[in-house]
Amino acid sequence: MSKKEKAKAGSMFDKVVASMGLTEYAKLVGPLAPSKLASAKCGNCKEKADVYCVDCKKELCIFCTTLLHHPTTKFEKHSLEDIVKDDAARPEVKLISPILLELMVISGFVFAIFFSKGISRDYFSGESYCPTLGYVRYWIARFDANVFFFLKNELVQFCDWEDSYWRFFMDTWIRVVLTNTDSLMLLVFSFGKAFVVEEVVRAWVSPLVAYLYAFLAYFVRSVEYWVHNIFYEHFESQSHPVTKVLSRISRVVQSLRVADRLGFVDAKLTPPTHRRKRQATDVMEYLAYMWARRFRLLEFYRAQAQSVCKLLMRTSILVAASLRIICMTFSLSPLLDLPHSHRADRHIEWFTSMTGAPVSHEKAYYWSDRLVSMVLWGAYEKVLASIPFIPLYVSETAAAAWKSALNLPPVAFRVLIPVAFLGLARFTWCQFIKKQQAEFDTKWKSTYRKDIWGNMDRENPCGGVEYKKLKFSEHPPKVANGRRLERSNTTMT
Repeated sequence: MSKKEKAKAGSMFDKVVASMGLTEYAKLVGPLAPSKLASAKCGNCKEKADVYCVDCKKELCIFCTTLLHHPTTKFEKHSLEDIVKDDAARPEVKLISPILLELMVISGFVFAIFFSKGISRDYFSGESYCPTLGYVRYWIARFDANVFFFLKNELVQFCDWEDSYWRFFMDTWIRVVLTNTDSLMLLVFSFGKAFVVEEVVRAWVSPLVAYLYAFLAYFVRSVEYWVHNIFYEHFESQSHPVTKVLSRISRVVQSLRVADRLGFVDAKLTPPTHRRKRQATDVMEYLAYMWARRFRLLEFYRAQAQSVCKLLMRTSILVAASLRIICMTFSLSPLLDLPHSHRADRHIEWFTSMTGAPVSHEKAYYWSDRLVSMVLWGAYEKVLASIPFIPLYVSETAAAAWKSALNLPPVAFRVLIPVAFLGLARFTWCQFIKKQQAEFDTKWKSTYRKDIWGNMDRENPCGGVEYKKLKFSEHPPKVANGRRLERSNTTMT
């Protein structure tokens, strides 16, 4: 982009966004190019990529794009976008964003080790340990005492579940590493609740954390562009010593991306692309396409954080469970008897004083472990003895269900009217969408297909060498008033 075009862009924000759309990297892993945009490779043949398929989520060369999305095939209507070509792109400068995820994870571990409360004496006395619910209860009680007493029972139950999760890891440290008093029965009972809490947090809480990280990473990336844009424009472009130093620092920072290089991050940043030329099949498809395109960078950061959260949570609980099973099965706890720190000695002292159990390297059993076999043996006879009562229980349940069903019509009638209204609205909207899709299919066969693929068909596959001239985005891009504006048609990546 020349300086004259930059002057036409308008405000500083427009210039930064325009540069973000044109100069973002096209490859996540690899060294920083000193003066040109790194070239993406085709995901089908490893040649230089020219097109990005939004539906396949692949970068493809023009030949593979034609083969995989040839006219009259089921993939011919995929959203295809031309990858931005800019041989004069300025060097990429990323000072924090490449390792921001690693910095956040390390900061979390440092905070957990040095600034958290850790294992207190309350753990050994059997009191619930739920720091997260503790903060929630504190703020609810401070906000409204009525709400606190209304939710008090539910908060106690949630606190018990959270206590089971944290206690699972505390038991690994206390009962496996320090005292060798672990129990298979304790492991089985605690693992169930801990695993359920882990799955709930991973499904409901980790997406929120991932979105918070995505907004933070997006802000950091925008600041990096803004700062580099100032140095690049107000000094002597890339030949100035300041920009050279920034580029060297950026190379070093990108070489420290441990999570990406080890394959911990299940996400890939798409290259910068122009908007597709194909028309939308309906209004909902258009909104979904534009939304995903506009927030493509945020989605990358979200997926990046989501994969790391899943890896850390799932791996931590499996490693703790595996360590406890192995130590109990093969009596390996004595091998973990390393020189203790002051904190470890204090934990052993608390454990001995509160439980009275001696600390030894022999296999330890509780009285409940000795009786568990007797309980399980007698449970079999009790289950068999209760079988004759099953038919009576089923008949009583069916009678109660039928009696409840007779009282449902008055309640159902009140709900029927809004449900019928919503059903009618949904039916009308679906018919409108189907009408738009039918119009698109008609125009696709008559006009749209030829505008994109030319005269290609099964009798003329790939059009000979005509596929080399295919363009899946409009060039040059234009806005409604006809003026050229690059940032309106390119992705911000």
